[in-house]
Amino acid sequence: MNNRHYNEVGNDLAQRLRVAGNRFRRIASVTLVAMMLMLVFGCGGGGGGSSTVASFTMSGTPTNRRAIQGQSAAFVTTLTAQNGFSSFVSLSVSGLPSSATFAFSPASSVIPTTAGVTNTLTVTTSGTTPVGTYNLTLSGTGGGVTKQFSFQLVVTDTMITFASNNGASGGNDIFVMKPDATGRTRLILNSFADNEPSWSPDHTKIAFSSNRDGNFQIYTMNANGEFPVRLTNNSALEVEPAWSPDGTKIAFRSNRDGVSNEIYVMNADGTNQKRLTNNSATDDEPAWSPDSTKIVFRSDRDGNSQIYTMNADGIAQTRISNNGSRDLQPKWSPDGTKIVFSSNRSGTFQVFVMNVDGSAQTRITNTSSFDNSPAWSPDGTKIVFVSDRGGDPDIFTMNADGSSQTNLTHNILGTFADLDPSWN
Repeated sequence: MNNRHYNEVGNDLAQRLRVAGNRFRRIASVTLVAMMLMLVFGCGGGGGGSSTVASFTMSGTPTNRRAIQGQSAAFVTTLTAQNGFSSFVSLSVSGLPSSATFAFSPASSVIPTTAGVTNTLTVTTSGTTPVGTYNLTLSGTGGGVTKQFSFQLVVTDTMITFASNNGASGGNDIFVMKPDATGRTRLILNSFADNEPSWSPDHTKIAFSSNRDGNFQIYTMNANGEFPVRLTNNSALEVEPAWSPDGTKIAFRSNRDGVSNEIYVMNADGTNQKRLTNNSATDDEPAWSPDSTKIVFRSDRDGNSQIYTMNADGIAQTRISNNGSRDLQPKWSPDGTKIVFSSNRSGTFQVFVMNVDGSAQTRITNTSSFDNSPAWSPDGTKIVFVSDRGGDPDIFTMNADGSSQTNLTHNILGTFADLDPSWN
């Protein structure tokens, strides 16, 4: 091989090295820039580090709610800003059942904060909203970022529960039925007296009184009649349970501290039992205001039975009816403006309505029979009550103004009695 050939090989090798060197320098430059970007903006790969891109998170509670037809369910959402996010976030919801409406409070457009800003979504169903389970999606969009939170809404039938001896047990049993009288189902079958059913506000349980263990005590059970649980346990008479609308308390009547009947309250699991009234008269038939801050009840402390109200802790006891007859069985309307009750001021017991301050007392049934035990429908448009106008006590419904009175149970004369209706 001559010198010329060696020179050509050497020149070719040098050219290849120069090309390779240039490529290496370009790669090194790109790698250096990439490393600098990763240091500035963080590593988005699996090797660790955290993104500093401005964003927000969305969480919510509860993840599921139950609402009977015609009522509302509320979901609280929290939006939390991350990495300096400061844009407005527009909120929307999808998956709603037909004929249901929704509203955001305070607004449908919010600016998340690092401490978290809350927003309440209220879904309102109607009497025609189909029964079922709905998977809803709450979306928040702003600053080029979209986040979602999913929750579940269960829409159930409105149901009336009541006590009846119309069964094979020989005692009073608890039944449920739809407001059109269909779907009548016995929840309890035994030879004892199970009375005064009261729905929990989430419609999953029923409180009631029973003498199954000897004397009358307060119990709860699932809405299908399963898993009864005794809440009170003493030798006294414990009856007339009333579940608070916020679901945390049950008011009831007891004579445990002497000969007089007084009103007590306890947690929904039976703990922390407290006496609210304290006198030698009879105080009974408690019912809650829709915001759970007050209780309406009956008392004969001033001679004859009249209607009183008090705060949920027992203070500020105030008489709101005042006549020479007997006023009984008060129930607060769902909108908090009215109280329905029964009175014999017209001769036989009839159903009346008044304002919560006792004004505008109005008779809404007008028969020669015994009309009593009124209770409101969840939307406040109807009232369920007991009447013996057909001979035996039956469950009736009517509009809130007393019109369209309808017999739901139609007992055969001289056979059965249906009592203590409660509308969930």
